[in-house]
Amino acid sequence: MDDSSFARAADRAMNRIEDLLGDLDAARLDVERPAAGVLTLTFADRSKCVLNTQKPTRQLWLAYGATAWHFAQAEGTQEWRDIRKPELELYDVLGQLVMDCAAISVDWGAAVS
Repeated sequence: MDDSSFARAADRAMNRIEDLLGDLDAARLDVERPAAGVLTLTFADRSKCVLNTQKPTRQLWLAYGATAWHFAQAEGTQEWRDIRKPELELYDVLGQLVMDCAAISVDWGAAVS
């Protein structure tokens, strides 16, 4: 994947996440894009989850608390798989975090890819 393909894919993923999560209960989950390539989720308890692009490695990095995941797009798919644990997919991990932290079930099928 070249730089421009990565930029388009990463932007598509961030837009999908922002579009879907931004429509959820704002009292339990606030979604912001404070800078290009960064998406922040703030939960009611003020804890934060940050997703950002890592252009040099062509990855999306997700951090929550003391845990971090590094996702790369699986070739020929729209899936972002963790580079250390490929069974973990970005949207599944993020959906579980939203469920755990905001008690909101996320239907990724409702988001446009």
